[in-house]
Amino acid sequence: NHTYIQSDTAMASIPSVVLKVKDFFISTSYMTSPTYTFSTYTDTIQIGGTPYTLKSETSATRKELDVNMGYYVAPSLAFTLGYKTVDQNYHIRNSGTGLITTVSDSTTTYKGPTIGVTGSATVGGGFGIYGNAAYGLLETSYTGVTRTDDATYVSTEVGLAYRPADWINLTLGYKNQTIDTDEGDAVTYDVNPVTDTTKGFLLGANFIF
Repeated sequence: NHTYIQSDTAMASIPSVVLKVKDFFISTSYMTSPTYTFSTYTDTIQIGGTPYTLKSETSATRKELDVNMGYYVAPSLAFTLGYKTVDQNYHIRNSGTGLITTVSDSTTTYKGPTIGVTGSATVGGGFGIYGNAAYGLLETSYTGVTRTDDATYVSTEVGLAYRPADWINLTLGYKNQTIDTDEGDAVTYDVNPVTDTTKGFLLGANFIF
């Protein structure tokens, strides 16, 4: 069985810094999100032969850190090596008529090396297009669990750029990021595929010094 749970839309800040020396550069970005909520999940459980409706309400916060080193093989094309960490903190409230309400907090952490490519092209009048893609092999760990699982990270982003002056570049893009984890069952040793997807529009202002 596969359960799909979607959260509401939340706005997150992603400050970033890039230091470029000749054809080499180092970049870092840090994303923090406000609290966002997932769709309420209900299930029927049996206790002593009596059915009860269990309601599960989940909210979460998310932090992501990306650090990359890159090299421009052409003026508008670069390849990167990096490291990524993601901390997703969950707050879960289980309740139901005739049931004891329980509240729990947990954290899922992803971390590992990444490789990527980034490119751009001008289209005239100060406008341009850009895109980037990244791939990584991450380790997944959980609060209170000694087991770790393997995960695959894939990210793509495309967008438009506008440079009204030499010192600023404005961007509007769309990003899709997935982390696919082969989650192992501690009892049966079965592998359950779990996908974490983050996607949405990005609005940015890059100040050039």
